[in-house]
Amino acid sequence: MSQMQPILGPDFAKKAVRFVLAVVGLLILRAILGALPMLKNAPAIGDSLISPLVIAQTVVNTTILMVLLGFGLKLGRLLSQNYARFPDLGKMVSLATVALVLLVAYKVYQVPTACLLETPSDLGKLGAANAPGALQQILQSPGIREAVEAAAQMVQQNAHLGGEGAATLLMAYQQIAVLALRQPPDLYGWVFLLLIAVPIVGIVVLVARNLDSLTEVAFHSAAASLKPALAVGGPVAGGPAGGPAGGNGSPAAAVEKLAKLKTLVDSGAISDEDFKAQKAAILRTLRATEPELLRKLQALVDLGALTEEEYTVQKQYFLAHL
Repeated sequence: MSQMQPILGPDFAKKAVRFVLAVVGLLILRAILGALPMLKNAPAIGDSLISPLVIAQTVVNTTILMVLLGFGLKLGRLLSQNYARFPDLGKMVSLATVALVLLVAYKVYQVPTACLLETPSDLGKLGAANAPGALQQILQSPGIREAVEAAAQMVQQNAHLGGEGAATLLMAYQQIAVLALRQPPDLYGWVFLLLIAVPIVGIVVLVARNLDSLTEVAFHSAAASLKPALAVGGPVAGGPAGGPAGGNGSPAAAVEKLAKLKTLVDSGAISDEDFKAQKAAILRTLRATEPELLRKLQALVDLGALTEEEYTVQKQYFLAHL
């Protein structure tokens, strides 16, 4: 969590909290609408299966999806702008958000879509002989066929269906419409499958294109977790108690740490960036005052741990203090 704030900005946590509160508030509103008697017990509108409750829940569900989509796309833009080490991470987050929104939409839009495409008269004409799959099993159950025909007749005639019993019957009829919608060739399912496949394919392409970057990020995370165990005699850059240059603050200890750091970077345990940062912290306090230290520094130049310029600075300091 401490690394996310400088990447996404100090206001991102507030935006995330506002997003969570907005979604929770909309879910509470949806539950309240579902409990209101004037919506819950309202009859279907005209010669259709659409009820005021379905319309209200669809509006709230659409708002939730828009909030989720907006937050995910905003997060993707922030990552693209501020995470230069992995520039495609923002695109991956945005595509993942789109895929998630489509998955949720697939679930929440089944009922309103079925209510729009299926009419009571259409369902009333269904017979057990020509109704495949789950719908056939339902229509063959004792009493269900008669209930479906009775419901079709009542809704088709726009009867006044007051009370919880009529509302329960209408909801059951809407679920039967969903089953009818999902029968082969199931165009509803195929449409959402194709829509969801687009961002999924995009994510796969981006992962394949950035496989090296992903491996490097994972490797750096693992190396960072191993640093305390690899460090000998305390942190490499030192601390308040041990001095900034080494475990005991002495120039000799600093030179030894430079050699150890070079070994670690050659073995791949730490990255070049980690090595350069630690070396810069050590060199800021390192002062070669003895010939033996200068010879060790020369050996580090031959090893590649120090550059000629860095060694020249130490050599000039040594010559000035002879």
